[in-house]
Amino acid sequence: MKTRILIPTDFSDYANAAASAAQYFTTKLDAQLFFLHCIEPSEIKGKLDNRAAETDPRRSTEGQLAQTLYDRLLFQERINPGKANLSIVVGDVVDEIADATRSLAIDYVFMGAHGTTGIKESILGSKAEQVIRQLDCPVILFQKSFKKEIKKVLFLSDYAIEAEPKCLEAAEFTKQLGAELVLGNIDLPGFFGAPNYFVKKSMVAFRAKLEGVPTTMYMQRAGSFEEGVQRMVRNREIDLVIIPTHRRSKFSQLIYESFSTALVGEINVPIMTMLM
Repeated sequence: MKTRILIPTDFSDYANAAASAAQYFTTKLDAQLFFLHCIEPSEIKGKLDNRAAETDPRRSTEGQLAQTLYDRLLFQERINPGKANLSIVVGDVVDEIADATRSLAIDYVFMGAHGTTGIKESILGSKAEQVIRQLDCPVILFQKSFKKEIKKVLFLSDYAIEAEPKCLEAAEFTKQLGAELVLGNIDLPGFFGAPNYFVKKSMVAFRAKLEGVPTTMYMQRAGSFEEGVQRMVRNREIDLVIIPTHRRSKFSQLIYESFSTALVGEINVPIMTMLM
C-alpha cells in the first residue's frame, strides 16, 4: 500500500519547499501526494465568487489562481501528475487539514514553516503548532531550502518508556530512507530530574530493540533545547530531526511541542513531530 502524504499549501516559497521535498520522499516511500489549498470564506470577494465557491471552490478567483500555481509547481518540481492531486476547499485552515488527514487516511503531513504569499496569509507558521496538536499522524516542517537527500536522522527524546513506540516508528521511517539513525538527548542539568546514567541506560535499551537500521547515540550538554539541537545538527551533520510531542500540558511536554515549531526557523533541516 502506498504511503499517503498530505501537503497543505498556499504556494508560498515555504510551502513550495515542502512540495520540493515531497518529490524526494515520493521515491523513497513510494508515496501518493495530496495537495490541499484552503480558502478562508472571508477571502472570497463578490457574490459571484461566493455562489461559485459554494458548489465548486475551483470556480472562484482564488481557486482558479490556485490551480494555475499548482500546475506550475508540478512542472517546476518534476512531480508526476499521476502521483499527485489537488483539493481546493473553503473553510478554517486547521480544521480542513485535520478533516483531510482523517478522510484520506494520511500517513504524513508536510508543511512549510513560515511565509506569506500574494494569495493569502500563509496557513503555515503560526498555524503549524495548532495543526500538530490536532493530528495523530507525523508532521514534517520544512524551511525554504531542502538539500534533496537525507543521510542522518536525529531522534530527540528523554527516553521515557512511553517514547519507545515512537522510537521504533522513527527507526522504520529512517530505514525506508536508507539513512542512519542517531538517538539523541539534550542534557539540561536538573531539568528532567533523571541523572545522565539513567538516560544513557534507557538509550542503550532503546537501541537494542532496533533492527535493520544503523544507529548511534549522542548526548549533548547545553543551556537550552535550541542550543543543544543546533549543536547536534552541526556536529553530527543531521539532515532531519524527529521530536515526539504530546497533547497534554505538562511543562516539559510543552517545551518539546512548541520547541519543534520555533526551532525550524533556527536550523536548516526539516523537523518531524510524532504524537505520543
